Amino acid sequence: MTVKVDTSLRDQQNYIGALRSYIPELVVVNGKYVPRVKTGVLIERAQNGRPQRRVSAPPDGQLPGWLPAEAVEGPSGNPELLVSVSTFEEKGSDVNVASHLLIDVLSGRVDAAMVFSNDSDLHYPLQHARLHVPVATINPSVKATAMDLRGNRDDGAGDHWWRRLRPEDFFKNQLPDPVGPYAKPFGWRRSPAELTPSALTVW
Repeated sequence: MTVKVDTSLRDQQNYIGALRSYIPELVVVNGKYVPRVKTGVLIERAQNGRPQRRVSAPPDGQLPGWLPAEAVEGPSGNPELLVSVSTFEEKGSDVNVASHLLIDVLSGRVDAAMVFSNDSDLHYPLQHARLHVPVATINPSVKATAMDLRGNRDDGAGDHWWRRLRPEDFFKNQLPDPVGPYAKPFGWRRSPAELTPSALTVW
């Protein structure tokens, strides 16, 4: 049996260390993850972009006793499996972004602001910040920029702009490798042809 080792936390710490080393004035504000139990119907694993279908429940009496699942009727009337899973939710990140943005803008610490996010929860903080300084809103995801984050170039202080990052933006703006004692994680060393936009990182 091959066991896949999850290096995501170590890679993240390595990446933050590289950023701090390369940009001494950088301030990192951490959010946090809290454990949650969620209940829902079981679906297939994602494969090659194929739509994930609901898993049908086996006939009565054939559900393994060790599987903590319950057969329920789905929207189409077919029996499906209801399960509970343990997961983690990110908490506080959007609040941290909004708080630091407004504190910096309203205290006069910045002449302009640049926010990398596609989180529509930032609608009001961005709207208010645009009254005081020019704000650039950068969408780092592959999805279209959320409608709640859009606005008019001339609102408030004016000179606002919007952009969605593309793969070439990441490839043209990489950190040196290594940065001090921090080297690019092995799993990040891929050729451009192997990377999808969702897998890109600025290193």
